[in-house]
Amino acid sequence: MSNQFSEREFRIDSRELANAIRDDALSLVYSPVMARTGYRILCVHAQPRWSHPKFGLLDPTRVGEDQPEVRANLVGWTLRQVLDDLVLWRRQGHTFRVALTLTPQDLKAESQLPDWSANLNRRSLTGTDLVVEFPERALAIPSTNLNRIREVQAHGVTVAITQYGASDSAVHTLSSLPVSILKVDEAIISSMPTDETSRLMAKACLDLGYDLGLAAMAEDPLYD
Repeated sequence: MSNQFSEREFRIDSRELANAIRDDALSLVYSPVMARTGYRILCVHAQPRWSHPKFGLLDPTRVGEDQPEVRANLVGWTLRQVLDDLVLWRRQGHTFRVALTLTPQDLKAESQLPDWSANLNRRSLTGTDLVVEFPERALAIPSTNLNRIREVQAHGVTVAITQYGASDSAVHTLSSLPVSILKVDEAIISSMPTDETSRLMAKACLDLGYDLGLAAMAEDPLYD
């Protein structure tokens, strides 16, 4: 993830974010994932943003990380907005999927994830319209409940692991997860032009993904 957001987010009371979610004061920005040929959009990645009256544009996913209820409300708000946008895009004839990110905090046993089926069915969408991503570092955190990932996948949603190569998760853990996409960490990718070790690491991670039958790809260093 880029460093465009500083520690401003960590100084904000999570109650402010709770109020912003309640008042629908957030917005989404989308980053496209393009096909290698044909300039076709395969997927767009949804990123919530909050225009704070004092601190300016913030990443709300970094506010209230230790507040499960606030986190749950933010994930729920993001999912509903994403699906509403998807309904509009489907009416316009677009077929690309939308990706959203779950943080390690969202995968804790005590966290509350939205009702995926109810939200999809209400809009006549299916899980195949979505990609849910989570960072590799979540696998190294003892409190991560891997069943949460399986619950998401059970609704037909494609699951992707991002920032791969940035942490120390074991290969056998990766092979046992219902993951379909592997994204190599952007720090490795951005160092490739000048660093041979980064080039070798990127190749090793991509080869691992392919060997496990995953769609392996590089994360764009300009993703955010």
